[in-house]
Amino acid sequence: MSKILKLDKKLLTFESVEKQLEKLEIFINELSESINKNAEKETDTTKGKTGDIQITRDADNDYTFQVKTKDGWKIPTLGEKIIKFTDKPKEVSRPDAIDKSSLPKADYDSGWVAENTTSLTHNLNTESFSLTTFLYNNTQNNTTNTLFDSDVDVVITTTNKNAISITTAGYGSGYIRIKLWK
Repeated sequence: MSKILKLDKKLLTFESVEKQLEKLEIFINELSESINKNAEKETDTTKGKTGDIQITRDADNDYTFQVKTKDGWKIPTLGEKIIKFTDKPKEVSRPDAIDKSSLPKADYDSGWVAENTTSLTHNLNTESFSLTTFLYNNTQNNTTNTLFDSDVDVVITTTNKNAISITTAGYGSGYIRIKLWK
C-alpha cells in the first residue's frame, strides 16, 4: 500500500507550520531511504517495503536492479536469464551493439542466412518469445557492414513450437540474422 502525504491547510501559528515541515521532512527522508541504497553494501533480504527499488552488486561485481514485492525482492529477467548492468556501448543506435550489450545470450541465433530464407527451425518448444531481434546485411561479407535498412521489411511468424517463418521485402540479395529469447 502506498503512503500518501497529507498536510494541514490551515496553518495559523508558527508551531503549526513547524509541525507540518517536520512531517514533510520525515516523508521525504523515508522516500529517499527507499530508493537511495548503496549497491556495494550487504543487502538484507528481509528489509524494505513493497515498491522499494535498489541496485545491488554481487561477488562477481555484476550489478542488478531489484524491486521489493509482497513476495520479497525480485530481479528482472529475460526469459529465465538474469539481466545484468554492463558498460554502455559506444554506439547504442547500431543494431550490432545488441551483440555487445548486457543482454543474455539468445536462446536461438540463426546466424547469417540469405534474405530469401522463408523458414528457420529453432527447436525451443515455444510459440512465444520475450524478445526478437532482426539484423540485415546487404554485403556478401557477412562479418562487416552490418546495418538495419528501413527499406527492408520483415515479418516473423511462429509456425509451430519449433519453427518460424520469415517474409522479407527489400533488396532481395542481402542477408538476415534473427535472434530469439524465450
